[in-house]
Amino acid sequence: MLALGYTQTGSLAAVGREGRMFYFDRRNPELESPTTGDAVPLATSAVVDAATARIAVGDSAGVVRLFDAATGQGTGAEPLRGHSDAVTAVVFGKEKNDLISASSNGTVAIWDLSGGQGPSVELPQSNPSPTVIRADVGGALIAAGAEEGRAEVRKLVGEEWLQLVDMLDATRRSGDKDEFFLKPKPDGEGFTGIVAAIPGVVLSDDGGRVAWFTSGGGMLAMKTSDVQAGATVVRAPRGPAVQGIAISGDGRTLAAIEDGGMLITIQGLDPVSARGTIRPPVPARSIALSRDGSALVVGMTDGRLVRYRSAAAGGWTPTRLPWKAHNSEVAGLEYSPDADLIVSYGSGGGGSDRAVTFSNASGSPDPRRMQSRQAAGSVSSLSVGTFGGVAAGDHDGQVLRWSTAGGRFSGRLTAGTSYVSAVLVDDAGRRLVTASGDGSIRSWPLDAARWVSLACLKANRDWKRDEWLELLPDDTYVGGCSAELSPSGPMGWWRMLVKFLHG
Repeated sequence: MLALGYTQTGSLAAVGREGRMFYFDRRNPELESPTTGDAVPLATSAVVDAATARIAVGDSAGVVRLFDAATGQGTGAEPLRGHSDAVTAVVFGKEKNDLISASSNGTVAIWDLSGGQGPSVELPQSNPSPTVIRADVGGALIAAGAEEGRAEVRKLVGEEWLQLVDMLDATRRSGDKDEFFLKPKPDGEGFTGIVAAIPGVVLSDDGGRVAWFTSGGGMLAMKTSDVQAGATVVRAPRGPAVQGIAISGDGRTLAAIEDGGMLITIQGLDPVSARGTIRPPVPARSIALSRDGSALVVGMTDGRLVRYRSAAAGGWTPTRLPWKAHNSEVAGLEYSPDADLIVSYGSGGGGSDRAVTFSNASGSPDPRRMQSRQAAGSVSSLSVGTFGGVAAGDHDGQVLRWSTAGGRFSGRLTAGTSYVSAVLVDDAGRRLVTASGDGSIRSWPLDAARWVSLACLKANRDWKRDEWLELLPDDTYVGGCSAELSPSGPMGWWRMLVKFLHG
């Protein structure tokens, strides 16, 4: 046997030399072990964690895998690849999510099983997981999210997310709830579908205004700093179904996709006023407004983008012909703060289109697909800054980053163990904020010095030329911790550290 250990329930878990796991439930007087479960070929070491009933198994290739003791099935965590030779020992640390492994080549790896990495700060969780995060003028985080029975805007004050707006309650106070919210109806076979009361929520850049649409086709907006004034009904319910909305960065303009994507309506919010309509050449899937609301870009179901600019007479004029950006429906897009760049992503479609595309917002679009670095599954969230670049969260809990200037890839981070529900590039706060579907919210500093310090601490030596060539083939070699860092290459250190932390 490679390992034996009791769990907190008093049951016994064991791992055999051939890598097969056994579990003897103390409630079963026959001490029978499960007949199903994974096995690790060429297993070399194992350990049982009593507190969490997990088993870690290392193999001859230097890989460590995690399993549930009771079922023998994998926990869903990625294999830990930090050694180039056989794993000789594994042990769980004092903290719940710490694991240490050693290899026959003399290396020791310390793993954070929570999915966090780097000098990030774990923030209090918010339930439901936010779908959009912003920072107000004072730097405080404001988050919005909606699920079947809740829809809220919250502000992080100290260690607590305080509710600013209850969107369901604000909607009920604005009119007949039976008109704003559709009631689920059974189909011919007697099944009742789940209808989201509030399918979509957006926030202005400073979180000062929230807007949302309801299942009954209503659209509402509210200032988060003046909730006593109540919500403003931008569009009454019982009209055409709304497929999506977008708000300008200054919070003064709202756009909505209607009529199956064949109609886009634009509304002013100070005061509420019609600002025109757009009929795209093919159905729209996504839309984005520039910060001042004077420009709008449409992502269509055929993978093309088309941009419009408001005219003096209140209409909207296309600035050029549509251009191809994706091989699937354009699921999301966003303007850069200076409105010079449009960043978009496809719908994924089971992996058919997972790339992020950069297009110029003026002149020739010149779309550049970030083909070599793609999201896992598909992109789930997007944020565009200036200093902080572009951040795209995916369905694997990863966040991919690029610079806005040249579209250069600058690193991949693990935000959590589930899809990234929201991401914020906060230029003013020099930070990246991520929210995961597993409930975790983290703040990552964009100060390169902190990342360099952590890289030096973890490596405990200078980098060799062959290591540098493997990790950063496009960057000028820097000797390492004892050498003076080049001020032009902080993102190279970011990429090196991310690769190092991933093993």
